[in-house]
Amino acid sequence: MAPEIRLGLLIAALALWITTHVVVVLGLFRKPHPLQGVIGLVLFPLAPVFAWQRGTRVRAILWGAFAALYIVSFVLAR
Repeated sequence: MAPEIRLGLLIAALALWITTHVVVVLGLFRKPHPLQGVIGLVLFPLAPVFAWQRGTRVRAILWGAFAALYIVSFVLAR
């Protein structure tokens, strides 16, 4: 695989992961526990856990899938 393609995949995976994380955290800032949004923002692996507990399972699954995609693309880019 060409280095440009690997770099593009890495950048795209990171962008998707960050975007999903922001969406999850913004959803966590809603009531009844907005403190979970702050915790999810600072301790980012807890964001999908809180999202799963609140019932937004699709967001939590997407967060995990894009994190895995980023890790795989990071390994491939090396």
